[in-house]
Amino acid sequence: MVDEESCKRFQVLKQDAHLKRMIATEAIQKNGELSKLDGVGSETWRALWEAARKYSIAEAYRGESFPKTDGAKCVLCHQDLDEEAQERLKRFEEFVKSSLESDAKQSEEQLKKAIENLPSRPSNEALKTSLEFAGIDANEWLPRLDDAWNTIVSKVEELKISKETVRVQSLDVSPIVSELESISLSMEARAIQFDEDAKDFDREKAQEEILELEARQWTSSQRGAILAEVQRLKDIQKLESWKTLTSTRGLSVKASELSESIITNEYVRRFNQELAKLGAKRIRVKLEKTRVREGVVNHKIRLQDAVTDVPITEILSEGEQRIIALAAFLADVTGKEESSPFIFDDPISSLDQDFEEKTIERLIQLAEDRQVIVFTHRLSFLGIINDKADSLCQVNIRTEPWGSGEVGEIPIFGKKPEKALNGLKNERLATAKKVYFEQGSDAYYPLAKAICSDFRILLERIVELYFLADVVQRHRRAINTMGKIHNLSKITQGDCDLIDKYMTKYSVYEHSQSAEFPAELPEPEELEQDIDAILTWLVAFKGR
Repeated sequence: MVDEESCKRFQVLKQDAHLKRMIATEAIQKNGELSKLDGVGSETWRALWEAARKYSIAEAYRGESFPKTDGAKCVLCHQDLDEEAQERLKRFEEFVKSSLESDAKQSEEQLKKAIENLPSRPSNEALKTSLEFAGIDANEWLPRLDDAWNTIVSKVEELKISKETVRVQSLDVSPIVSELESISLSMEARAIQFDEDAKDFDREKAQEEILELEARQWTSSQRGAILAEVQRLKDIQKLESWKTLTSTRGLSVKASELSESIITNEYVRRFNQELAKLGAKRIRVKLEKTRVREGVVNHKIRLQDAVTDVPITEILSEGEQRIIALAAFLADVTGKEESSPFIFDDPISSLDQDFEEKTIERLIQLAEDRQVIVFTHRLSFLGIINDKADSLCQVNIRTEPWGSGEVGEIPIFGKKPEKALNGLKNERLATAKKVYFEQGSDAYYPLAKAICSDFRILLERIVELYFLADVVQRHRRAINTMGKIHNLSKITQGDCDLIDKYMTKYSVYEHSQSAEFPAELPEPEELEQDIDAILTWLVAFKGR
């Protein structure tokens, strides 16, 4: 409110704050003639004093009471404090903490709150909104309220800056207030009458009827969309019923039953058969169904008669684990109707020789009705599979500077000796002979050295396969005598001398040479004669 009485109260607060501040300022200025500058006790001086207090306690003399005088410096100018300066600081602090300063601050705070509570003008938009909300004509009342508020605001500003008592007789807004109060009373009377009329009116029922009518109106306008939504919900319900028929739980239960009666028992039987075929029957393990999830049956290999459920990886060797895994794999794929090809990458890795031979025999059995491709770099594997398989397609893969995978010829030790000797003579020796006559002995040396080495290898293969009738072979445990041992009776002393001669001659080139007595490499004609001699003898020996 901005009336006569309100202005008087505000003026009293203003005068009281001014008077108490003046008394407090005069008190400190006259206190022992300590202040030597004007403005001591003013608002600026008090702000400076409080800032000095915070700096002294927090930074300059941390933990010391303010003001710090004994052996201290001024926190503002950093000069040493003499006795007069020390006394001045103490008296200033006493003043700040005195009742005069406290009363002045309290009066100033009351004045500040009174200023904050003075009315502030609302915006024209806010006035317009309030009028429209109350059902009052904004076009008529907004200019009148605008004029009234302009007058009020000017008087409020006058109250803030004036040192004299403000007179408000000229501020006559009572007609507007009276009219608004009259309108308010009229509206309140109408509201009371409406409440009285409503007592005989079933409002709740009317509300329900209105909602029902509005719902019917909306339903009628949305008939097509509602029918489409009803059909959509029916379709969803139908799909949900179909989903329950294909629930994974039902599938899992049924899969578990089928697995137990059809799949598991048959798979376990095949697994045990594969263990026997691979020579691993002595490894006491069993295959058990563990769980069924989303229709998929899972199995686990366990140790038989184990006291605790110890993982087989902690009991079995790496080779035993590999042979069991191979049995489980073969039991799975051999149970399928289609005869898909098998590809094995060094399947006998980590296996002992018993398991190696059994695995090779099983691969040969599989090759009877399907394609079996095996990758290996082990000569023992190649020797055993060559021995056990009737026919074998061999492909040699070699490493080149750009990487591995280049298809090359079968190594010399993997070919039939007779065919290999002819290739040695007709291809490599022919090349070496050309180099010898065109480029000389230095270029010929590495080619001839390699031919001598391979000739020596083929002599060993001839001894194994023909001279000793394939009774004994390297990398093969068995000694095959059936249908072969009688061929040993064909050997004559001349045969022995021939083999000794060439084995001795060409073994020399497999060793380092003495610098004093080096073994010279044979010239092309001599090499060709030696190869022809062995080929001629081999034909005659096989024909006996």
